[in-house]
Amino acid sequence: MRQPDRQSGLTIIEVVAMVALLSAIALLMAPSVSRVLHSGRLAQEQQRLKQTLRLTQQQAIAEDRTYRIVWNLVGNSWTTLYFDDVAFVAIREDSLDEKVSLVSTTFVGNQLDFDHLGTPSSGGSIVLQDTSGAKRQVEIIAGSGLIRLP
Repeated sequence: MRQPDRQSGLTIIEVVAMVALLSAIALLMAPSVSRVLHSGRLAQEQQRLKQTLRLTQQQAIAEDRTYRIVWNLVGNSWTTLYFDDVAFVAIREDSLDEKVSLVSTTFVGNQLDFDHLGTPSSGGSIVLQDTSGAKRQVEIIAGSGLIRLP
């Protein structure tokens, strides 16, 4: 008598066990993946703010006029203005990603001027924070006008 051929493959119990194991691993990894995403978003906003400061500084030099950035801590935004010999005129408004907050600045009145030589009115820093509580900052060095990420 001939024995029936044994079929290869997985039983339903083996498939259920594998799905349960993969689900458990995914649940364990979710918090770390979330932290990486938040950290990336915070770093991106920090870099964007640095680029905005550099652009504003370069515009002040190129156009031989004073430029100002005013930060709105409540609105997580900032406004870029230039001085037209009579008053400051707003030219651009920008805001942070909704998952990142503008926590503080060390600038008087939350504003910074770049003169026609690109020199900042003062040195200081801007602090950003994401929803996980991680913080990053952008620093402006007085005198040299160097804009850096510490």
